[in-house]
Amino acid sequence: RSIPLPSGIKQELKELTAQKATLRSELSHFLPKSKSKFVLIDDENKDQVEFLEKTAGKGTNPKGTERGHLNDPGDDKRSPNLSGGTYTWWKNKQNLDLAVYRPGVKGRYRIWLSWGSGWGTHTKDALYQLDADGNPASGDDRETIATINQQLFANGEGKVINKPLWSGFQDAGVHDLNPENAIVLRGGSGTAVTADVIVLAADGGGKTLVPPTLNPPVGFKRNVESLSPEKVRFVRFTTEATNNNSEPCIDELELWTTGKDSRNVALDAKLTSSGNYANNPKHKLVHLNDGKYGNERSWISNQKGKGWVQLELPEPATIDRIEWGRDRKGRYQDRLPTKYRIEGALEPGQWRLLANSNDRLPFKGEKSAPATTYDFTGHPEEEARQGREKLARLKEIEKQAASLSNTSKVYAGTFKQPAPTRLMYRGDHLSPRDVVAPEGLNALNAMLRPLNMKPDAPERDRRIAFAKWLTDPKNPLTARVMVNRIWHYHFGRGLVATPSDFGDMGFRPSHPDLLDWLAMEFMENGWSVKHIHRLILNS
Repeated sequence: RSIPLPSGIKQELKELTAQKATLRSELSHFLPKSKSKFVLIDDENKDQVEFLEKTAGKGTNPKGTERGHLNDPGDDKRSPNLSGGTYTWWKNKQNLDLAVYRPGVKGRYRIWLSWGSGWGTHTKDALYQLDADGNPASGDDRETIATINQQLFANGEGKVINKPLWSGFQDAGVHDLNPENAIVLRGGSGTAVTADVIVLAADGGGKTLVPPTLNPPVGFKRNVESLSPEKVRFVRFTTEATNNNSEPCIDELELWTTGKDSRNVALDAKLTSSGNYANNPKHKLVHLNDGKYGNERSWISNQKGKGWVQLELPEPATIDRIEWGRDRKGRYQDRLPTKYRIEGALEPGQWRLLANSNDRLPFKGEKSAPATTYDFTGHPEEEARQGREKLARLKEIEKQAASLSNTSKVYAGTFKQPAPTRLMYRGDHLSPRDVVAPEGLNALNAMLRPLNMKPDAPERDRRIAFAKWLTDPKNPLTARVMVNRIWHYHFGRGLVATPSDFGDMGFRPSHPDLLDWLAMEFMENGWSVKHIHRLILNS
């Protein structure tokens, strides 16, 4: 456990926390706006990427924050590492089609390409081609949109260091796309060809070429959708997929108005839904906007992996932020909406998209809070400069606070009440159900008395009860397992050949009487390991 912090350091941490809160508030102006303008397609997305040839393996970005490394933070001129940390590669055959990306979108989009870089064996002339009908077999309807040197970073920057790096994004131009179009990766010269994430950004007509900036992956506690101001009376949150295919759960859905006196107008809203989880007082529709957080005050859909919930405001309001979470207290990590869309309307049924999960990095099971990203492009130069300075100051304060909080550790017992033990639904640790009481193996109840303890029994009582159960002379396992281990380490093989499995899946003892006799000797001599060593070695 950690040694308590001195009062002086506690006060310093308190002041740093206040400074962090102020800076984050001032930086909120630079949060990426949810415009639903991106389509991100990772090479591991089997729904939208087809491999035409057998792959040779995966390249894994090295840990670190250097350019192209796993935690590369990017800057205002290039994106952070959005690859997920890996890329796919093939043994190259010149002019052979290797992979097909299928965006399935209609409209005018700027295409941003990325690949695995850093190796001198990679091709210098991989072709990315736009296929009109999406059928690679009909090669007469293609347009080459980029020829890429995959040894280097985007735009030919960097040098070969023979490490599996992420390239960053290279602009492949603006194109009018239809749902049937596909992007084909074709091999060039060299030994290896790679594929990684691509992003399509809806073309806004601007001249500034801004690399994609996406929001962090969805988190279990709190997610913020930062919007351009939108006037709405109806807001609908539709879940299309969850992290474990269970019914989606939201503990609170908040709609925040614009301006300094921002307020959560969702508290006054009328609620409707596609259907509600039945017969559980913790999960009710009315909990969605009651201002209380946590799993015990949440709404759950009645459909696996999907469902919608709708807020109807008493009167139209202009909002610029939507906040929601699965469990703001952080205890539960199942039922998280990972694919979703949020729509708004002034009149019933006249929906327009406000935000969706396409604006976020793919969810990959992250348990910690995702890092916040800021977008300084599109702001006046002086305002953007001040924003970058504030972000640098925030990072410095966070580093300073982390250093102060890093106290010395001491191994010591704790006297707090243990957390409840729950039955995991179908063995899934993300789906805890009923609380269960401390108990031994039911299979031994005929020989040993059950513990008969209450679910909230103190830690001390639990340990004493289990120790007595474990060392009870009638317990058929403890002494036998121990002496078998000792025999195993002396002779290379136990009397039971599977020392970690005394159950039905293990071997029967080769000399059961000897095993029983040694077990009795062990118990009758005060559980003395030295006695058993001496007995075996002097035999």
